[in-house]
Amino acid sequence: ETGRKTVPRVMTALWRPWIGYLMVNRYSLACYGLFMQFPHSTRPAVDDVSLVMSPESVNVVVGASGSGKSTLLMCLAGLEVPTKGRVVHGDVDVYGLDDRQRAAWRLRTIGLVFQNSELVPELTLRDNIALPLELLGTGRRDALRRADRLAEILDLGESSKRRPSEVSGGQAQRAAVGRALAHRPTVVLADEPTGALDTTNRHAVIGLLDDLVRAEGSTLVMVTHDEHTLPENARIIRLADGRIVGDAA
Repeated sequence: ETGRKTVPRVMTALWRPWIGYLMVNRYSLACYGLFMQFPHSTRPAVDDVSLVMSPESVNVVVGASGSGKSTLLMCLAGLEVPTKGRVVHGDVDVYGLDDRQRAAWRLRTIGLVFQNSELVPELTLRDNIALPLELLGTGRRDALRRADRLAEILDLGESSKRRPSEVSGGQAQRAAVGRALAHRPTVVLADEPTGALDTTNRHAVIGLLDDLVRAEGSTLVMVTHDEHTLPENARIIRLADGRIVGDAA
């Protein structure tokens, strides 16, 4: 009897540290020794960057224009193959995947917000929000139900039935936030999401983005040069000449 109880206790003791490790890393997003230099460039855009973004964390990369912020984000998104280094999401080595596998991983896992919304011009805001779900095989009725819920949270009102060219920049960017979160991604990557907006809409969009990613339990990585409009209680990662020069919660 004593022997039978001892084995599980020993196994539990051996596995306990690894259980914690696996739980922490299941959906963490990390890069290690990331280096990116474009052809004909005299210096790297990203220079030996290593970061770990914990699950459900809010991370903001700040720096001047040309500091490497957007290139870093594109590498994290699996859109720009780095010269050297690794990007890891949970147990997935992103650049160990082929192009098709990486595109499938990105569609399932990542929500992207761009500076100029990048909505499909032929679709209504509602249909743009529903698009990732439909691409993933969700039935149209369920996809639109989710889109309508997000449109309500984003205060789009009747504008959700209009096309991007028929609404304001602030409304289009709110829809872009909804599209990024429609499929409940584990990671949301936002590239200068308020860069094309006025002050009022900047604060509104950042507030909605911050609230939604926290409510959905997603990890947010946002890059910006605007340090006056940041999510609350964010980790601030400062970049200069492609290198990390500051990292503070």
